[in-house]
Amino acid sequence: MVSISAAVTLLSFAGLMGSASLEPWWVMIFSFGLGSGCMFLYVLYGEFICVFFQSDMRQYVIGIFAASLLLCFGILLAGPQTNFLLPMIFAVLSLVIYLVLYRLEELKSLPFIDRKTSDSRSCVVWRSYLATIAAGLAAGFGLGCILLTQRVSPWINFIVVPILILFTLVLFADSLRNNRIKEATAMRYFLPIAAVVAFPMIFVPADVRFIFATLLLCGSLLPITCSLSAISRHIGICKLSPIRAFAFGRTMPFLGLLIGGVISFVGFHEEFAHWFDGLASVFSIALFLLLVIFAASFVMTEDNYPDESRFIVAARSNDEADGSTATLVAPPGIPIHKIMSDISTEATAEQGSDRKAIFYLKCDAIAERYGLSERQKEVLVMLAKGRNADYITEKLVISTHTAKAHI
Repeated sequence: MVSISAAVTLLSFAGLMGSASLEPWWVMIFSFGLGSGCMFLYVLYGEFICVFFQSDMRQYVIGIFAASLLLCFGILLAGPQTNFLLPMIFAVLSLVIYLVLYRLEELKSLPFIDRKTSDSRSCVVWRSYLATIAAGLAAGFGLGCILLTQRVSPWINFIVVPILILFTLVLFADSLRNNRIKEATAMRYFLPIAAVVAFPMIFVPADVRFIFATLLLCGSLLPITCSLSAISRHIGICKLSPIRAFAFGRTMPFLGLLIGGVISFVGFHEEFAHWFDGLASVFSIALFLLLVIFAASFVMTEDNYPDESRFIVAARSNDEADGSTATLVAPPGIPIHKIMSDISTEATAEQGSDRKAIFYLKCDAIAERYGLSERQKEVLVMLAKGRNADYITEKLVISTHTAKAHI
């Protein structure tokens, strides 16, 4: 992948350097090639972070996000003579830096993890990817609306820049201190707010829709960034194949971005507006709201990416005749695949330090008997420890009504 990325990036850069004498379709081809090279670099940098920065991964992810925003601001503020050249230089500079790291850190000698082993260790389910797709959906819908309704508007920069700076500062400060803003928390608040922001677009004039679209675009970067750090952390905990897991996980927001872009294109393009007598925008906004509500109904019930602080691993116990499920909670810093290899020993333990495992086995047996969901099982564990409704509400980031219903 390193060779492919280097070849595609350098060839595309060389082609774009002579773009003044090229046909427009050649410029599009070379631009697509340069973007593809950056896509490969994106995955390779993800592998580098997952392998070398497991102890403080979130800080590095947010730091890279902040650096990328600064580069984007530089492109926005650049003049027409350099705003096309700067992205090309940034792409080549990223490639050169990675090649230096590849040589210094000997990334070629990293242990290989095959596909089956990586997939068996992964604890990310489709609901997790649905959350990331929903965030990308909002970004694509907002971006498409901005591009199709406002050709040139200085107000967009005045809205985008302060919001992104605020998000970056908040995320970076949180990652250095208490680390409370996680992917699950961001999604639980973002999806309802996204629906509230998008709903007025049905009624407001077309000239001011870009304001709400800009808020959607900026707000979507918060859960997208949190999911980036979450999947990176998950790869480090479970010892997954970095390139495979990271590439698949980050394909989800791009898929959502594509879907959101198509919906906004159908809704706000002039041709479709004539075909549907001006109702295309209403239909596209309504479809976006339905997809957000659909995603929220699944995403907001449970955490999306298990982490080291609250990681529950379930495996079938071979020693129990009734076929019950053994559930263990991993303490911080222990790879999940190691716990899964030791689960048969832990599940049959009777004394001493194994009382904690027996406690969770009993809770899991009750949950299995009465058909409780994962969220209800978490509430059951907290109740068994003597926690009250207020503690459960704060710990699980749910409403008081939902907590009482689970209890």
